Amino acid sequence: MLKPTLVSIVALDGRNDDELLALTTGTTPHGHTVVIGDAAQFAAVGLSIESLGDWPDRLRQRGQRVLFVAIDGRVAGLLGVIDV
Repeated sequence: MLKPTLVSIVALDGRNDDELLALTTGTTPHGHTVVIGDAAQFAAVGLSIESLGDWPDRLRQRGQRVLFVAIDGRVAGLLGVIDV
């Protein structure tokens, strides 16, 4: 069975890697909404990844699956995951 392994963290908007990871584990300030998913899931809920430039493609070229993280409707960063 393949297990997803985190290999890349790209934190945005002045956040650091630890802050971004905290968002993915449910450690968010009360009353905030966090969304984690791929590009299709973000599009389905009306979130844009346009502002990320070539970051998603750069991770995909390294063989990584890209997961996006948003808080309160703004992209907070992205994660690169491989299955091992």
